[in-house]
Amino acid sequence: MVWLAVLPAAARARRLSEEAEIVLFERGPYVSFANCGLPYFVGDIIKDEADLLVASAELFRERFNIEVRTENEVTIRDLRNGTVYREKYDALVLAPGATPIKPNLPGIDLPGIQTDVRGGITIDEQMLTSDPHIWAVGDVVSVPDYIRGEDIHIPLAGPANRQGRVAADAILGRDTTFRGVQCTSV
Repeated sequence: MVWLAVLPAAARARRLSEEAEIVLFERGPYVSFANCGLPYFVGDIIKDEADLLVASAELFRERFNIEVRTENEVTIRDLRNGTVYREKYDALVLAPGATPIKPNLPGIDLPGIQTDVRGGITIDEQMLTSDPHIWAVGDVVSVPDYIRGEDIHIPLAGPANRQGRVAADAILGRDTTFRGVQCTSV
């Protein structure tokens, strides 16, 4: 099984299966950073941006047997040299992030992946899209607000992290669901 996964899904999948072949694609140069440290960086308490970096591609390969390809898109294009290539997968987890872009993937604007009126990817309670081999998590999905009873977009790391774990559980056959979010704002 080959995974093209987001970090929480990849880490959870490794915990559930030592046999899964996991490939993580990251558009930027860094694999992981400390979201909780961002206010301290903005507030100039953490002086060096590098102190926010949590883990490297090498650490994921050595410690977790997860292949990480930084500066790559799922199109898939190596941003360093422009090479475009195809990658086979059994399960794909999408998490394009908070950037206001639509990923260049078949199905976003084409038959195959259902979206709502605002462009959010429609998912079920296990993060599965309308394509039976593609899950989506994070800022690109519409999730239920269980207070208001309607689907919303919520660009927060906490819910996205949980969604990634739910997707990994579902892909590996565990009975789990994402029940939604409770949102507040000022």
